[in-house]
Amino acid sequence: MRILFIDWNSFGNEDIIYHLKKAGHKIVYIPFSNENNTRDNEQLQGEIIEKISSCLPIDFIFSFNYYPIVSQAAMISNVKYVSWVYDSPFIQLYTFSLENPCNYVFLFDKAVYLELVKKGFETVYYLPLAANVERYDSLPYVPSKIKRYHSSISFVGSLYSEKKNQLYNRLETVSNYTKGFLESLISCQKRIYGEFLLEKCLTEKVLTDMILSYPVTPSPDGFENVSWTYAHYFLARKTTEIERQEILSILSQQYSIALYTKEPSPFLPQVDNRGEIDYYTQMPFVFKNSKINLNITLRSIQTGIPLRAMDIMGCGGFLLTNFQADFLDFFQPDIDFVYYEDYEDLIEKTNYYLTHEKERLQIAKKGYEKVKQYHNYPVRIEEIIHCVNS
Repeated sequence: MRILFIDWNSFGNEDIIYHLKKAGHKIVYIPFSNENNTRDNEQLQGEIIEKISSCLPIDFIFSFNYYPIVSQAAMISNVKYVSWVYDSPFIQLYTFSLENPCNYVFLFDKAVYLELVKKGFETVYYLPLAANVERYDSLPYVPSKIKRYHSSISFVGSLYSEKKNQLYNRLETVSNYTKGFLESLISCQKRIYGEFLLEKCLTEKVLTDMILSYPVTPSPDGFENVSWTYAHYFLARKTTEIERQEILSILSQQYSIALYTKEPSPFLPQVDNRGEIDYYTQMPFVFKNSKINLNITLRSIQTGIPLRAMDIMGCGGFLLTNFQADFLDFFQPDIDFVYYEDYEDLIEKTNYYLTHEKERLQIAKKGYEKVKQYHNYPVRIEEIIHCVNS
């Protein structure tokens, strides 16, 4: 097949391109930036249409994440548009362009998929993410890297403490009532996995106060509402920030922890912050050489399996994660991976698996084998193409 690839700096680009080419598909690229892809950028839409026209015939356009401006260009050009969304929340998904019949939008979070199906969209499909096990298996044995990335416990990811993620702090003028309500709601959500409370529990009184403090305006061509925006972008990130800091702080009182993030963390003095790492060249060595790899899911991912978790298992690492319902569709708890239900359970399981190496290695092996067989890029590409051609 001949595929027009929307080329931006996304995780997985190199992996899916490699496997598309390996399967015999021809790739043509459109350079793309997240800086200028606004829905009303007529110049960019014209450039995309022109590029499509110059590359015809093509079987479909592909991008990681969904872009309305690409969908509109594909619609005008009468070309299929395939997108595989790995970010959540992703506000551009919530536009009426989603109903364009040219779209094939694959979502990794089943809760989001079911939500959109319930709204009547027939262009969305459920598809978990993938790991490039072939690449991970081909990495050379480098003793210096094994020593460098070895740790008892590791976590790779954002702490959501950098300024751009501090949306919650912009609600500084809300009333004491609203502040107390939101703090209690966040505290409650921290303790509950498997149910997204942050949006459904917002009352009209609280929403009105939030709007007065820091207004948000839904897009005129979107169907996201104000409560969705506050819940997913303001409250979910704050909940995740608090949760990740608390978990790392609690565990660091008893165990050595390696943190890989670009943000400084002076508030976690006992955590070894080793800085940011490259997804392709460094991250696999972390997952392969950590006794326990933590996954603490961003709270706006309601049921989906995060890419981090797939990569951990695809590297043969031991995964200890918070509960996410989609895991149970594909993996067996305590066989392929381990999940915790609360902080106390996390501490107990951390201690157990650090002191029971044989069981830990067996679970890591089972998780690796399952990802290698069922959740790799060749399998996902086949599923996507089958859907597009059916």
